[in-house]
Amino acid sequence: MDNYTEFDLFDTLVELGINYREHGKEIVLDNCPFCEIGRTKKSDHFSFNRSNGVFNCVKCSESGNLYTFRRKLGLDPWKSKNYVIPDQDRVKAYQKQPETYFKAFKTARGIPECVLKRYGVGKASYGVLGVCRTYQYVDTDGTIVNIKYVNAEKKMLQEKNSRQIYYGTQFLDYNKHELYVTEGEDDCHALVSMGFDNVVSLPGGAGSYSEQMGQVNSKFKKIYLLFDNDKAGQEGAEKFSQKAGVWKCWNVLLPFKDARECLLNGCDIFSVQTFINNATQFKYSADTKLRPALHLEERLDRFESDCKINQSGITTGLIPIDDITGGLRGGDLFSIVANPGCFKTTTLMNIIKRCTDKTTSGISIFFSLEMQIEAEVERELQMYSKFEAYELRKMANKKTSEWLEIRSVLEASEYKRIYVSEENNISVDDMLKIIDRTEEVSREKCILVGIDYLDFVKSSSQKEYDSVKEVMLGIKKNIAKKLNIPVILLSQTNRDKKDSDEEVGLRSGKGGTAIEATSDFYLGLWRSGERVVGRMSKHRRLVGSIKENPYLSFKIDKKNYLINEVCICEKPNTPKENTVW
Repeated sequence: MDNYTEFDLFDTLVELGINYREHGKEIVLDNCPFCEIGRTKKSDHFSFNRSNGVFNCVKCSESGNLYTFRRKLGLDPWKSKNYVIPDQDRVKAYQKQPETYFKAFKTARGIPECVLKRYGVGKASYGVLGVCRTYQYVDTDGTIVNIKYVNAEKKMLQEKNSRQIYYGTQFLDYNKHELYVTEGEDDCHALVSMGFDNVVSLPGGAGSYSEQMGQVNSKFKKIYLLFDNDKAGQEGAEKFSQKAGVWKCWNVLLPFKDARECLLNGCDIFSVQTFINNATQFKYSADTKLRPALHLEERLDRFESDCKINQSGITTGLIPIDDITGGLRGGDLFSIVANPGCFKTTTLMNIIKRCTDKTTSGISIFFSLEMQIEAEVERELQMYSKFEAYELRKMANKKTSEWLEIRSVLEASEYKRIYVSEENNISVDDMLKIIDRTEEVSREKCILVGIDYLDFVKSSSQKEYDSVKEVMLGIKKNIAKKLNIPVILLSQTNRDKKDSDEEVGLRSGKGGTAIEATSDFYLGLWRSGERVVGRMSKHRRLVGSIKENPYLSFKIDKKNYLINEVCICEKPNTPKENTVW
């Protein structure tokens, strides 16, 4: 077939009404159209190579290209894509119906008469289907290129060898950035009735896609999919997004089966817009087209959107750290490296506590890979209530009124938005699954992740440097960047002398330079006498007037694990300094 494209293959399958499955580089037909006619059970004997259109049946040995396939099944070989344009006078006559027809249509399907007339909906008798309602597919130049015929039993046919374009193409405004795609014509009518514009529907239901549709899609930055919310509709929406580009498709889960039922149940543009605002994207698969590189206009748009959503990042209230980071932003990886006993877990828990307190929505997830939940909760309670551990345990054991009040206050506070996972020996992929499931249970988006600590994250490598590098890159790429959230990661130093009070610098972490290379911010913590000090050895941005790589002094209430203050300080002169807080 001359100038074959994958769209030609999909157009042919839609035209013939053949069911198929996508499997990597192959399109597998449910049944061979030559040797399995009438078979109801699916087989995998017949497949097309989607890159060149060559087919083969391993059962009956039929083979060839798309040209021979169409010819064998009695279709125009379609060598130069000479589509048949239906007789314009004939199809325009279908819409000339009495007012009683449109009133009856509105009563039966809920679509206003003015919308039906605008789209040229009509009635005709068509072949074996008998009396049908008709839907005109009109190109941008006003030419009717196809008619869909649907009878009372919902059986349908289209004009033979017609172009497979969107229903509603003639009303599209390409100066707008959004396109709304529905499964059926009356779903398109329903959204238009609510006040939406730039709405189209598919010519062949959820599984249809054509070159012409792809050309329209390329002109829009964002495509909202309002397919049926049943299993078949959602599977169709995902397949459509894989063809149109996952990066630009947003899946809308409607409150009723489809847009027409939403209209019948009293939904208006405002209520449907709420569900559009909550639209999500499908995950990428191995076969998904990669996102194209972004041109300047898109990059500037992304920057403007980021400034609206997250102008200064999530603040900790610890002024020097906020000045250095500008707040923790999506994609940031903040690494804290320290010897045991230098309050690195305390620092992480304080930052999570403070960040959650500074936000009004979203959840924080703390992967407590080292501490058991009971120990972690005990420390949380000490931080939040300011009671010491033995007092809390005594009150909780007896369930005193004081304990019940502490519990009640915490359960009603912002801190209920902190979730803790005690799973251990887990990989980065496992963390992603836990985040996804926690978002599903909480019905809120994760805004911050803390990981305590690096040594307990599973990797495939046995060598320390390779293992650390694999984990760090996985956390940076698949959690921080992919989910667009900040991640705070703890790591032990690589020193054999675990009680060292030497400065913790860039090469002090596990795996040498592996942590340094991946981190956006790198904070080393160590003890100087009785004092906890640190140094921000790497920072991607300096927002305030702070000098580069400053030394920090941490004021910690060691009874309640609270960081009360962080100050800029001079380089500690001696490890034996006896400053005590």
